[in-house]
Amino acid sequence: MPDEQAEETWEAEFAELQSQLESAQARVRSGVGSTGDDHELRNAYEELRVASEELRVQQDHIDQLRQGQLGLRRQHERMLTALPVPALTTGAHGIIRWANAGAAMLGDARVNRLVGKPVLTLFSVETRHELRHVISDDHTDGASFRIRAVLEHGGSVEVAVAASSVPGLEPRLTWMVFGEGHVPAEAFSSGDLPGVLATLATLPADTEDPVELLDAAAELTRDVLGPEVALTVTYGSPEDPTILSSTDAVAQQIDGLQLRIGEGPCVDAFTSGHTVVTDLARTDPRWPALAEAIPKSVGAIVSVPLRAAGTLVGALNIYCSSPGSDPARVLTAEVLASTIGAILHEQALKAELHGAAEDLQKAMSSRAVIDQAKGIVMAERGCGADEAFAHLGRLSSQRGVKVREVAADLVARRTGSA
Repeated sequence: MPDEQAEETWEAEFAELQSQLESAQARVRSGVGSTGDDHELRNAYEELRVASEELRVQQDHIDQLRQGQLGLRRQHERMLTALPVPALTTGAHGIIRWANAGAAMLGDARVNRLVGKPVLTLFSVETRHELRHVISDDHTDGASFRIRAVLEHGGSVEVAVAASSVPGLEPRLTWMVFGEGHVPAEAFSSGDLPGVLATLATLPADTEDPVELLDAAAELTRDVLGPEVALTVTYGSPEDPTILSSTDAVAQQIDGLQLRIGEGPCVDAFTSGHTVVTDLARTDPRWPALAEAIPKSVGAIVSVPLRAAGTLVGALNIYCSSPGSDPARVLTAEVLASTIGAILHEQALKAELHGAAEDLQKAMSSRAVIDQAKGIVMAERGCGADEAFAHLGRLSSQRGVKVREVAADLVARRTGSA
């Protein structure tokens, strides 16, 4: 990697300067040195000092890059944990570095026993040849592969395997398996579902804005389901959503109708917590007020509830141009909804962590100002820390403001920054 090469270059230059310094020191100690040697020794010391500082800066930069990549990797793995399909990651040589519970079941072993093994051992000898080519290829970011393979465990079970290279991570592949008691292989044929699932898993790292996150999720979902569908992602109750992302005006119009009349597939999916499907949206008797207002361009509707950490948080609504709902499409929608719910949970955790960090920073800032003010009071009144704080408390009560504001005012007046 470029950063590793830079690190090696700096270390080599630093070692060379150290060698020069030691050589000059040896000549001076032996008495052989001259005034020129003393000058050389001073120069060597100065060059070594400069190089040491540059090396430290370079090392800090490399450490920051590594920590950023480590954070992205961990977030990606947390997202893959929530996927309803077996998923694992491998390094450049096909060694398993991480696996979710579904993938562990494929290998008939615990997750910790699966990590460190070659991914090829999960599959039969007859199907390893093509998989070996995938591992050995020089992958570019976003590259994806689709393969039919046979599992080694649980009998000769044919599955669909997808491998993709995730942008931003070191050379590694994310693998997903469709079939074998999990998501049936039919869902695998719906657009580039594996690649989209892998991309969805990176969204919380790309943006902290929930609106941008849901907009991106909606577009990615449509890429899988096809151009003949319109869809919306609602965050919050359909009757009063916090965020609404839509792929076109038709989807937004139908969601608006459901919001206005308080009935429809989206409302029922959120209320019941189950997927709601209608094959003939314009004649469905469950929502008479909605049916007659649905545009003629819409045939079937699929609404899937979104869950974040088990809590209902919204719905994914798909409006199809053709009448009749495709079972594979419904299944794919449920897989995507599960993933969108997971990224909403991840985004909420990040927002909570960010808020906690801001609160801590404010608290630390307040503490520093109060400590400064206490020091001023102690110096002026010749009292202890407890009495100084009590004095600030009395001033706070008299003025009807917080202790921090009293402290900040006192510090500003004494330092001339008021």
